[in-house]
Amino acid sequence: MTTQEYQEYIEKHGIRMTATKVDRNPNMADAMPAGSTHWMCTFTAGAKALLVYYSMGPALTGEPQIVQVLNCLADDAAGYEFAGGYEEWCADYGYGPGDRDPKRIYATLKREAGKLRVFLGDAAYDELLNDVDRNEVEKLG
Repeated sequence: MTTQEYQEYIEKHGIRMTATKVDRNPNMADAMPAGSTHWMCTFTAGAKALLVYYSMGPALTGEPQIVQVLNCLADDAAGYEFAGGYEEWCADYGYGPGDRDPKRIYATLKREAGKLRVFLGDAAYDELLNDVDRNEVEKLG
């Protein structure tokens, strides 16, 4: 999905986002390099709300933008939904038996994908995930 397509999707579904800087991302543990920033992002659409944590590496400045965060959520959810199970997901993302925390990461992705589905509703969630082109990554922002 291009930046323009994300913007059209966001407008079509009336999605808004605010970002508040926080000290840490509880989903990332110690996975981010020093100097990273962490954010609590609140999405709203009508009466629905979704809270997610989002982290940016030290090279990125400013607040996260709605397109960046939605793209990350969509990519993570698509990776989970299209994997066909834990073992296939591990293989898709290069995790092996000695790697640390793949079960914790997979459980987090499952939980966050479920929250995104509830927030968007089934039709909008499927629309978002089916438009994620995981072979053509565009730098969004």
